[in-house]
Order: sequence, then structure tokens, then C-alpha cells
Amino acid sequence: MNKKNNTNVMNDARTIGDKQYDVRDYQSNTFVSKGLAATHEQVSDTYTEGTLEAVIESSESEGK
Repeated sequence: MNKKNNTNVMNDARTIGDKQYDVRDYQSNTFVSKGLAATHEQVSDTYTEGTLEAVIESSESEGK
């Protein structure tokens, strides 16, 4: 890889590394923003549901 390409790669890496999730990422057309939105969705779902082994109780059993 020549020096110019290496510099471009390093600049791209810094740009990606500095990016943080923003709610507008769901409407964005950039690869990085779409990836952050998808990752945020997965983490949010996992946090809400707990582990894969968790048993989700139905609201019907709460009244009994």
C-alpha cells in the first residue's frame, strides 16, 4: 500500500472511530450510520428482553 492510500485509510478510520449513535442514523443513507442504527436496535432489544434464555412472563399470569 502506498503512502497516499495509507493516509486515506487512516483518515477514514478516524472518521468512523469518532462517530457515535444519533437518532437520525435511522434515516441516514451512509453505511456507518446504518450500521450504528442496526447495532443500537440490537442492543436495545437485548437490554429490554434480557438474555436469550430468559422466560418472558405474560401479563395474563400477573393477575392470578
